[in-house]
Amino acid sequence: PPSRPDVSGMAAGRAMAPLFVGVLIVGAANAGAIRPAFKWAQSPSDLHVYVKFAHKIDAPAYNNFAQENVKVTLEEDRVTMVASNDEKKFEFDIELLKSIIVDESSYSIHTFGVSMVLKKRDKVWKRLMKDRKLKPRNMHIWWELYEKYNDEMEKLLAEDDNSKSGQDKKWWKGFEHKCAACQIMIKEAAFTNSAIKKFELGIKEEEERIALEEEERKKKEAEGKTEEEGESEKKKKSSHGNTLQMAQGMVKKVCEGYPKSLSPQFKKACKKLRKKRDLKNNFLVTIGAVIEMIKKNPGLKKERLKPRFIAKQTERACASAGVCPRIPSKISTCKACTSVVTSFYGVAASLRKQPPVEDELFEDLCENISLYYTPAPEEVQTLVSSTCATLVSDWKSDLMESLSLDPAYIRKELKSVCRSAGFCEKKKKKVKSKKENSSDDEAPKDEL
Repeated sequence: PPSRPDVSGMAAGRAMAPLFVGVLIVGAANAGAIRPAFKWAQSPSDLHVYVKFAHKIDAPAYNNFAQENVKVTLEEDRVTMVASNDEKKFEFDIELLKSIIVDESSYSIHTFGVSMVLKKRDKVWKRLMKDRKLKPRNMHIWWELYEKYNDEMEKLLAEDDNSKSGQDKKWWKGFEHKCAACQIMIKEAAFTNSAIKKFELGIKEEEERIALEEEERKKKEAEGKTEEEGESEKKKKSSHGNTLQMAQGMVKKVCEGYPKSLSPQFKKACKKLRKKRDLKNNFLVTIGAVIEMIKKNPGLKKERLKPRFIAKQTERACASAGVCPRIPSKISTCKACTSVVTSFYGVAASLRKQPPVEDELFEDLCENISLYYTPAPEEVQTLVSSTCATLVSDWKSDLMESLSLDPAYIRKELKSVCRSAGFCEKKKKKVKSKKENSSDDEAPKDEL
């Protein structure tokens, strides 16, 4: 048969990678059992899998199994096959990416292997297996079927991508807590004690690597070898480079390990925000600054970070991405109240438990709002703090009641709390014009 391209070389190809080159792991075989080679492909309706009684796809197959020696089990999210006799034992066990319809799936036992036709619930599978981390060397593409169904699958994949992209854009456009999501993302990634511990671990690993390099350098010196020209200059600049590299690694993982108390929507928002170029650049600077602080002050705790520094970094990153407003130099009482209730609504929406628990919602609310306004002039900070304190003290029940309304009316109700509290002017009733009044006062001719 004609030679086929290497699977690994196709990983970047759009047509191949999403459809057939899955990131797979075949379940660990028991002692003495062999993991069989297999190949797979998909049509719009089915997954086609062929398991060969051999450790390699191009090796001779073992052909001494009776039908009763081969057991195949099809489950909604798992497929297993065990073939054994006194001479050999093959074990195949894969966890599927999505579920299949078991009643409409089938398999056939042949002399050299087992073929399976698994009925898909979803038309497009971007890979076969759930676990994307490991790749067995004996997994292959079923080329004949790939070529047969490729055009149909490409069309389905394009439709699926367009549909998901449209839904994602629509969700992001309608998500009204972008600013709160950004502030939470910055805080969780750079300004919590758990984040600082991650930085400390990274710094420790870096120091160990540098120590090993220094040992190597001393060995070379002892052997009479000298550093190449420019090598010492590179090492002088390496500290900054290591910090940046570490910061980049942290940015990639910024949306992982979110507290369980936070809403899944906010984790989804984090992934969207992380891709914004302006935010990402400022985020790198922020994390880099914290890493350098830890290097200079080992054992640094979150409490020792200056509130103004935290607020300035948060405001710069989130405002640059266009999801938070710039901190004003002047502010009215109405604007201060609107800012407080907007932050309150953002915090409420970020919590997984709905409706939120009152104590959990109001804990540190005013402190966190005031923290964000730390870079502002003192009169702005004072006004925002006092406004928040008044609302929490005297209007807590009204704020909580607003959260029980339909989301379309919550913002409107929160603004009405500001009017009721006297921070904003009440809406003036529409005054009738003189012409309207005169027409109302004019009596019908029959009554005169």
